[in-house]
Amino acid sequence: MRQLIAGGQWVGELPGEEALRRRFGISRVTMRKALVQLAGQNVIRSGGRGRKNVVNRDSGAAAIGRPVVGVVKCLSPFPEIELVLGTRIIFDEIRKDLPATAHRLEWEVKPALWRGDPAKGLRRLTAEPGTACWLLYRASPEIQQWFLDNRIPCLVLGPCHEGILLPGVEVDVAALGRHAASMAGRLGHRHLACLVFNGRVASSVRTLEGLRTLVLPDGQRGRVTVMSDDGTTSGLRAVLTGVMAEKDPPTLLMVTESVQAWPVLGILRELGRRVPQDVSVLVRDHEPFLDRSVPELSRYSSDWGRYGRLAARLISDVVASGSGKQTRRKLLPTFIPGETLARRRPD
Repeated sequence: MRQLIAGGQWVGELPGEEALRRRFGISRVTMRKALVQLAGQNVIRSGGRGRKNVVNRDSGAAAIGRPVVGVVKCLSPFPEIELVLGTRIIFDEIRKDLPATAHRLEWEVKPALWRGDPAKGLRRLTAEPGTACWLLYRASPEIQQWFLDNRIPCLVLGPCHEGILLPGVEVDVAALGRHAASMAGRLGHRHLACLVFNGRVASSVRTLEGLRTLVLPDGQRGRVTVMSDDGTTSGLRAVLTGVMAEKDPPTLLMVTESVQAWPVLGILRELGRRVPQDVSVLVRDHEPFLDRSVPELSRYSSDWGRYGRLAARLISDVVASGSGKQTRRKLLPTFIPGETLARRRPD
């Protein structure tokens, strides 16, 4: 509570005891002991029965607006060692440019928060002292909304979900999707499919929004199929086999993650589908290991180093102000034509 007051989150009256108790996930007795201690340190002024406690402007004036000293913690559903190279570059840049008040970056792997209501777990997690800013990586709508509602200093790595506005950095995958849809339409592709690991992730949602703008030269709306990748080769083979066996199969496949590209090429070969003569393949997120693909994959490339440097600057804003002023930065990716995108063959 002392850190939140110093970060400027509470000016004037504090929230009521019950609201504070629920936020930190503690008992009423513990909450009242904390308030008594803060009053004894002249940080707050007790409001008395039926009245709210008030931040003491005399003793706290120097603290208000002063950066909170602590670590930067990344909340993620999986460990850092599982990140692809592009994302590791982002975090390397963040580590190099951390603000002076945030002396290190820590990783909080809490997959349980992505299942059901995360409120209780988040209250317990964020109540621990010493955190200057939270990084939200692949956060669910519920997690992003909780941080917004509780005004916890954070930065979203990636897009925000619909109706949520938090500071962050993202690749503009909605614009990427629209660009891909425009190319597909010009090349005569009436049906395209998008392979995603998790359709609820904001980057997947935004990509699909862009792809669904697919319009053909004759003015007809195109069709977009979402394919779910369960992370296994057998599961990927099953979903691709099913989609390609349809009466009107997709003639363009977009894979959202670079690690999906080679398995997709191999399975299409097993199915007797030539790339790009029968099926075009497009990769949303390029990684350096794709540079030696044969055929060269058509793909989008982003400057991950710049992404990390922008994130580090916004972390400094969040640490200094406690909010980051809801600033969002969007990066436009670069399209690399490659050899796996071609005009749809006539039926």
